[in-house]
Formats: sequence, structure tokens, C-alpha cells
Amino acid sequence: MKNSFRILIMFIEGFLISSIYHLAKNYINNVMDIYDVIVNLAILVISVLIVKDLLKYAKDNE
Repeated sequence: MKNSFRILIMFIEGFLISSIYHLAKNYINNVMDIYDVIVNLAILVISVLIVKDLLKYAKDNE
């Protein structure tokens, strides 16, 4: 069970990194479509909350 949590957390971290990269690329290209930026920030916040909850759950169930 612990290994599946680690894999899930690694997957979400990869998703976070790609989301941050996408956001940075938008700023660099000056193609700041405001809705795109808002969607990326929302995804980022949700992902961070999910990771936080998963880490707490994994810690409680060690």
C-alpha cells in the first residue's frame, strides 16, 4: 500500500512540475492568456492540496 502511495505522489509531483513549466513558458512567450494562467494556478493549488492530504494519510497509516 505504501508503494502505491509513493507512485501516486511521484505522478502528482511530475504533473506539478509540468504545470509549472507550462506556466513559465507562457510568461516567457508573453502569451499570457489570462484564463490559461488562472486554470494552471487552480490546477497547481488543487494538486498541492491533494499531495498534502496524501502525505498526511500516508504518515498516519505507517
